[in-house]
Amino acid sequence: AGDSAGGQIPLSPALALRDEGVVLPRTMLISPALDLSWSNPRIPIVQPTDPWLGTPGGRVLAEHWRGELDLLDPVVSPLFGDLAGLGPITVFTGTRDILNPDAHVLAEKARAAGVSFELREEAGQVHVYPLVPTRAGREAQEQIVEAVRAGVAGSTLVANASREHVTGTSDSSIRHAQTTCRRYGSSSPAHRGIPPTARLGCSLRFRY
Repeated sequence: AGDSAGGQIPLSPALALRDEGVVLPRTMLISPALDLSWSNPRIPIVQPTDPWLGTPGGRVLAEHWRGELDLLDPVVSPLFGDLAGLGPITVFTGTRDILNPDAHVLAEKARAAGVSFELREEAGQVHVYPLVPTRAGREAQEQIVEAVRAGVAGSTLVANASREHVTGTSDSSIRHAQTTCRRYGSSSPAHRGIPPTARLGCSLRFRY
């Protein structure tokens, strides 16, 4: 799970894990930055109503964030990834958020790919409104907790099933992945070379 720029981070690894045969039980995105090309034609329409975010600053952030990757690379802009085979996705978004138009595009692409998708949109709400101490924010937080609990209920079964079908994943490698998570975070370069099931344990730890 993640919000804003951090809302992009969980989706890109979910795509990578899917390619390795690991399907996460839930991906939770709060006002996610999905397309750092800022090319959605509806963004200029929403921009005057957004009190927090601006496209010029977003473009600067995108250039620093992408490094040497193309802006349309799914690692940078997961909206351009193939969503087929992903687990359920939930997105929280407010209509006064310039990232809101891309949330609708993600919903369309997910449904076309057969992915279970829930778009929780609140009229008049701003960027990352679930984190704001308002009535709408508190209600969204309760919904997030419920969705996370549902994900936790299924995560053990998913992890066990994945482990049974991935060879070469020992208890020691899983412990190593969990230790790496605690020290460096799930996106650390230290994770390279760790078997996918071991990384799943890390992902579940940080997501739930």
